[in-house]
Amino acid sequence: MLMIFLSACTSTRKAYFGNHRNASFTEVVSEQPPLHTLFLIGDTGADDSPSTNPVFQGLKTMLTNSPDNSSVVFLGDQLYPNGLPKKKSPERENAERQLSAQLNMLSDFPGKAYFIAGERDWNNGKADGLKAVRRQEKFLEGYFDDEDKVHMYPGKGCADPKVLKITKDLVFVFIDSQWWLQNWNNEGAINKGCDIHSRYDLINRIQEIFADHKNDEVVLFMHHPLRSLGIHGGRFGLGDHLLPFRASHDLNIPIPVLGSLSPLLRNLGTNPQDIANQRYQELINAIESAATRVGAYTLFASAHDQGLQYFDDYKLQYVVSGSAATTNFTGKGETATYSHQARGFAKVIFYEEFETWLEFYTVATEGGTPKLTFRTQIRQPRPGSVEEEVSYP
Repeated sequence: MLMIFLSACTSTRKAYFGNHRNASFTEVVSEQPPLHTLFLIGDTGADDSPSTNPVFQGLKTMLTNSPDNSSVVFLGDQLYPNGLPKKKSPERENAERQLSAQLNMLSDFPGKAYFIAGERDWNNGKADGLKAVRRQEKFLEGYFDDEDKVHMYPGKGCADPKVLKITKDLVFVFIDSQWWLQNWNNEGAINKGCDIHSRYDLINRIQEIFADHKNDEVVLFMHHPLRSLGIHGGRFGLGDHLLPFRASHDLNIPIPVLGSLSPLLRNLGTNPQDIANQRYQELINAIESAATRVGAYTLFASAHDQGLQYFDDYKLQYVVSGSAATTNFTGKGETATYSHQARGFAKVIFYEEFETWLEFYTVATEGGTPKLTFRTQIRQPRPGSVEEEVSYP
């Protein structure tokens, strides 16, 4: 009876639409051809049966039918629980199976695929995470004969942000946020062979990037979200109080009453993986300050919390897409335009003159057919970017 109750506590919640509660999806995206199409999928490693993952199946169909000017970004935590083990490890075979299932989504994809690291890929934040993430990078980038099909950025476990110019006015920036949160005392070779050697150096580099691209549309990818209504953002459901170690330690041990102490302590910043943590807060403040200082149009794409979320703060847009394999509690509130505890992924479509649309797709546990659950225009054509008609006498 208890397990039935706990199962009900973790069921899929209805979508919350904020100011778009009555969204009917009758809006029509631009009639002009897209300059670039971007798919966002995260926390892909939290699945014991990746070969039958319905989200993988649904996304693979959409990727196969996408144009060349498309890309997909895997937003971290590709391998649960502790990244890619050594070749001689008994867990290595299963880890390779997990990664192969994700890479097989790309077999007929004509575009480019990018991976970023999360705490799981860094040995779940424990010692030797650097070695684990470097092993994973080598496996991912060597999977296909086409060496340019898949990249893991920033690369080599370094903090050096990777900047890609996608179109004339569209820039992708990849950051390894777990590098910032990792305990460097446990990583003897961290920053060796890298351009960035301190967190201070990274902040300066991020400021430079935003200054260099203040007139572009910037998409910044990092595993850890800057805003979230999930458990890492301090929101917890009843199931999180009863199973306090489910998310952090993968332990399904019911602890009634006393289990509520864990959410309370986490909201005080005791967990380095939570937004309330001081070091995490320092990263958020540094990045948002750098973007707002120059007025950069920025879309932040992350995962970490296992749900689908969207926040609209004028020039700053926030997307959380971390429910490829499972879901955690995803709250609702006026700070979010869209919040949905459901498995799925996001799609961003970029057009001329900075016009940009965002779509969320959910995928049922059976069938693998993506269902459009939310669509909105997140960037209007910039004022003055479209030539006005001129009448001559």
